[in-house]
Amino acid sequence: MTEQEAYHPAAAGMQHDEEGVRILLVEDDPAIARLVARGLAIHGYEVVTAETGPDGLALATSEPVHLVLLDIELPGKDGHAVLAGIRQVRPNLPVIMLTARHDLSSKEAALAGGADAYLTKPFVLADLLATVRGLTRRG
Repeated sequence: MTEQEAYHPAAAGMQHDEEGVRILLVEDDPAIARLVARGLAIHGYEVVTAETGPDGLALATSEPVHLVLLDIELPGKDGHAVLAGIRQVRPNLPVIMLTARHDLSSKEAALAGGADAYLTKPFVLADLLATVRGLTRRG
């Protein structure tokens, strides 16, 4: 089973309202990526992962994803640069920043750069799910 199949709800026989919603998770910490991807998959989301900024940007601009979860501190290209690249190609794609940065200036920069939401790590899965549902419902 591939990494992508492992996080697909249909592979586990799940049926949810969120089925068919494909989320790109750009996170360089494999442990965090696994936890977030599994939490989302349990609730019916299909999750595709990338570990670097350049890989995340390539997937966000070329793959059929409905939402991006984007870390800020990434190898190769930081989350702010990835966000700017996404906005050039897919200006309406919902992007949630997931970061350990708690400072107000980072949050302001992300939101001013086009992020739809900003969640700090550690976060509660229920908060992430509520934000994801709200943003994917709009699209």
